[in-house]
Amino acid sequence: MAKEIVSLSNETSTAVESIELILNTVNESVLQIVDSINTMTDKINNQASVSEEINSTTDIINERANQLLTFIQHLN
Repeated sequence: MAKEIVSLSNETSTAVESIELILNTVNESVLQIVDSINTMTDKINNQASVSEEINSTTDIINERANQLLTFIQHLN
């Protein structure tokens, strides 16, 4: 009976060690995923900033083009 208890105890310890290894692997994978998400978020935010600058510049160009068109129309 004692041998069976020791055997079960050893098997339980081995199973716990295996579970710990799996959980560590899962944890590392989750950390990598979080890092990838953060990197992608940074890229999206940078792209949004560039888009805002492009839109602002386009608005300025359109405004100046309209001013030039108005000036030309007044010449005629």
